[in-house]
Amino acid sequence: MFNGVSCNPCGLATYKAVVGNSKCLNCPFAQSITHGVQSDSEEACVCKVGFYSEQMNGTHVCNACPTSANCTDPGATLERRDTDAA
Repeated sequence: MFNGVSCNPCGLATYKAVVGNSKCLNCPFAQSITHGVQSDSEEACVCKVGFYSEQMNGTHVCNACPTSANCTDPGATLERRDTDAA
């Protein structure tokens, strides 16, 4: 309870940036989720397991993980590696 107002926590894949009983907002990009409940910002939204995070034209997107990559944790990103290095 905050200032006499009962607050309902947001569920997975939702957040709210203000304290109170305002509406929970959905994570803004497809295939995203939060690490838990009660998230308080859009930055808490990460890609689901099996997807990786990428910025494309200034927009955050979650892409399906290539078969050779490991995307077993939420919020995965891909690192480019020089395969010709010894």
